[in-house]
Amino acid sequence: MIYYATDSNTRTTTYSIFMFSAVLMQSILALSFKSLNSQLFFLDISSVSAFTIFAVSFLVYDKYVWNRGIGWLRFSTIPDFSGEWVGYIDERQEFAQLGNTFVKKTQQLVAVQLHVSQTFRKISVNLKSMAISHSAKSRESECTTAGVFAEDSRRPKLVYTWIRSDLAGSGEFVRKAEGERVFLDGHYQSNYPRSGTIRVIQKQPGEQWFCGQVTTIENGEGEAYLGIHIPESALLPALKLMRGFLQEPEYGQFRLAQNSRDSGGFHMTIFDPAEFNSRRNPDLENYINQTFLWLRLIGLGKQSSGSDECYFCVIECEGAQKIRRNCGFGNRDMHATLGFKSIDLHNVPKGTNTMIAPMR
Repeated sequence: MIYYATDSNTRTTTYSIFMFSAVLMQSILALSFKSLNSQLFFLDISSVSAFTIFAVSFLVYDKYVWNRGIGWLRFSTIPDFSGEWVGYIDERQEFAQLGNTFVKKTQQLVAVQLHVSQTFRKISVNLKSMAISHSAKSRESECTTAGVFAEDSRRPKLVYTWIRSDLAGSGEFVRKAEGERVFLDGHYQSNYPRSGTIRVIQKQPGEQWFCGQVTTIENGEGEAYLGIHIPESALLPALKLMRGFLQEPEYGQFRLAQNSRDSGGFHMTIFDPAEFNSRRNPDLENYINQTFLWLRLIGLGKQSSGSDECYFCVIECEGAQKIRRNCGFGNRDMHATLGFKSIDLHNVPKGTNTMIAPMR
């Protein structure tokens, strides 16, 4: 973590309050210990120094208290950006050298993850692409300078520079609240040269997220469609909810039907076979095996028709909806089928209005 700059004057005020409080507390303790020593002659307790009181109390404030408050009263006016954020570089532009010239390349929907750790005095910022393995140290970007600005209290700003062994650059984000969710909108640039616009959403405690690769999948009839494979581990909370609505051996029968149809796996469909084969937009090929999307697993959904029933995990995936819109299609109820009685029910709503139990 590094020290960061801010346009708020809260630090000067805070240091003054803590120092005054430490001196006052030290004086009170000194008088108390003096009185106690005079009454109990066998004791000789020394007062704690004002510096020690200041250091301990400020350390607690710096790490655990500064971004909290009581009602409308906040303990600091410095904006808090800490947390896990997920989203996309909506459009990334770079110039690749081709012989003696540079060719402009544009890529859309680059999935990213932003981690911000912040205290009253220090901050660390790490932005990484989910399409790149970051196991090697050389691929990790390190925040070198940062500033947090609150001139516009409704739209605070985070600005930082970063460096790694092969690149250097900068980023700038503005925090916005939209309904109950918090977003960061911004842009970044590097000396590659590369630049892009970014939008990320803050993860909330207890939410289930998964980042998967867009790929072609075949159904039992050999028809190709576009989707994302989802590991069973990511869907375990939804499967646990499903088990709560079905008795054995019914649960096993539902799971066996889905397992047989989908060859033991789970997936989310972006384009069904008919849509995929229509290929309205040739740009669709640019997403296959090249794009990663963030999926938020919302809860357990259910649909029924006569004696047939199906259970599925309701999914929110703005990236998939954007691909559909870019290719001339409307939105689709994103979901992952978990089980069905005899046949899966298609062409029925499978959105949030069909949810019977939230994921958390």
